[in-house]
Amino acid sequence: MADFKPVACEPGSLLVLRAGQALNYGRDEEWDGWNVLFRPSACGGTLRTVASGG
Repeated sequence: MADFKPVACEPGSLLVLRAGQALNYGRDEEWDGWNVLFRPSACGGTLRTVASGG
């Protein structure tokens, strides 16, 4: 769940959240993956939203 809404993920998915968003893996879910966190200062202190048309 991201911001209290279900998000469908499958192997190979990349989920990008912004600062202030809530993430919950679910108590009964079996997740296997990585979390990578970046502080705003690691990106030059500028936050931007990048979207891909798929």
